[in-house]
Amino acid sequence: MHETGAVESSARLRHFARTLPAWTMAVAMVSLVSSCAPKPSSVTTLVPPEAPGGHSSDPTIALDPANHDVLIAWLAGDSTDGRVWFSRSTDAGAHWLTPVAVSPPGESLGMRGEEAPRLACDAGGRVAIMWATSIDVPGRSRPPRGLRFVRSLDRGATWSAPITPYADVYDTARTQRFLDLASSDDGKLVSAWIENQVLEEDGAHRAASPRAAVLVATSNDFGEHWGQASAEWSQPCPCSRVAVAIDLTGAAFVAFRQHFDDGGCDVTLGQPRSASARASHDGWNLDGCPRPGPGFKVARDGTLRVAWFTGAPGRTGVWFRQGLPAYYDTTATLLPLLTADSLPMLHVSLGDAGRSGTVIACDGDSTGGGALSLIRVEASGRRIVERIVPPGFRNVRRPQVAASNRSRRAYVAWTDGSDGDRHLRLLRWDVGR
Repeated sequence: MHETGAVESSARLRHFARTLPAWTMAVAMVSLVSSCAPKPSSVTTLVPPEAPGGHSSDPTIALDPANHDVLIAWLAGDSTDGRVWFSRSTDAGAHWLTPVAVSPPGESLGMRGEEAPRLACDAGGRVAIMWATSIDVPGRSRPPRGLRFVRSLDRGATWSAPITPYADVYDTARTQRFLDLASSDDGKLVSAWIENQVLEEDGAHRAASPRAAVLVATSNDFGEHWGQASAEWSQPCPCSRVAVAIDLTGAAFVAFRQHFDDGGCDVTLGQPRSASARASHDGWNLDGCPRPGPGFKVARDGTLRVAWFTGAPGRTGVWFRQGLPAYYDTTATLLPLLTADSLPMLHVSLGDAGRSGTVIACDGDSTGGGALSLIRVEASGRRIVERIVPPGFRNVRRPQVAASNRSRRAYVAWTDGSDGDRHLRLLRWDVGR
């Protein structure tokens, strides 16, 4: 496992250069050229798919890379029986195919925000969904949570039975949570999650746990077989979701929130079998565990794009950074997306929209939390092109963005927490250029 401390990130990310061929870097450099005067975006509210039960929440959303169909998975049900559901739209979100439940009835999901399911799709129409669930272990009053996985080989028409790919850890009192899942176009799957030893006397999450680690696992045949999970990095925030991305060469990158020896709780980036490096030295020192993880993508041009929230004094807000892996420590300039003297913890998601830039959503604006903010950063990563706060959306929680560099249509899904209930909400973002 790769320990991290106060070592500077400039030395840690140089190894990324070896993972990218020269043509990838050349294409990325072309993308840094600023375009002409931007054209504005437009936003259209969509009716989301419906599943049985009084609650629907915690969506994950993606675009089929072959035809740009919209894919969505979410939790729906009632207080005693929630399930993971899936649906597809072939007409830009205007209509939805009949939702399909991919988790069995009675499974203890727990509608818990940061532990929402994650979805991935390859260019052959195969779809995979992963989530965490409570696992019954005899003699354990605090049951661990473990990963569950399903896949469809026919665009979501039929699904495999759920499997528990790494069930052996429960014998050692470990729990798996806060996962992410990504796919390459040719069907390579990469998953990462927080694995934490949970003792019976633990009453709450600790700010920094020596028992926590970020684990990474890979499947080269779209989930039919999974390789051995490897513990890659120590000292992650034990209740903050990780983010996974795969570049065009098949190399995997992981972003997560980590506790450093200087007391900072900051976002860091890394590749398996390498040390991680801070995205920014925010120095956010706090008691407890911040739940918002980073928004993260490796764009089709090879650049790393990451957005995150920090509560560090003088820097409170949402920040963005973009750069080539080989030169990540020297060429990128931090871009403030949303700052204020006082903000609640905000959740951030982003997508690569090609020439239109990076599209970003978060659940707050300059007045505080609960609004939906849509922010577009130009393809160079140097400036904000648009900032939209669509009227009428309040009590927004954990928005998720799906975008493609080959389409001007992006999609944002989130949980509406109005009146104590939870409801799925969705919009189409016709991105300007």
